[in-house]
Amino acid sequence: MPRHIWEKIGLPLCCNHPMTMTSANMSKDTTVGILENLKLDFRARPVMLQVQVIEHANFNMLLSHPFICLMSIEKCMVTNDYPNGGQWITLHDLNDGHEYTLPTCLWCKGCLCCKCGKHCHSHQSIVKWGF
Repeated sequence: MPRHIWEKIGLPLCCNHPMTMTSANMSKDTTVGILENLKLDFRARPVMLQVQVIEHANFNMLLSHPFICLMSIEKCMVTNDYPNGGQWITLHDLNDGHEYTLPTCLWCKGCLCCKCGKHCHSHQSIVKWGF
């Protein structure tokens, strides 16, 4: 989560254990701190997450490996993919045993070129296939 989002939330940040995070593009960022037990509501019950805060990011919150492990270690995480590019994901919360089925969002919808239907060099292969 980028710092500006954390500042809007206004919850205390634990800064005792900074981490260096490596992104998919191999860039490295040192965390500002961690939001402990941040409640996210998945329309059924809240899920408590540990969220790393970094200075700058091109996303509001990135749910990755720790989230996937928390939500699916005992049961398989299930995705339902549809021909129109839609996808629903079913998650299992190990903390309370609840199951959540949620729609996902296309990440390229945040791209100004993709929103306007213009040619986008970054997402052309994804947009071409409808994803």
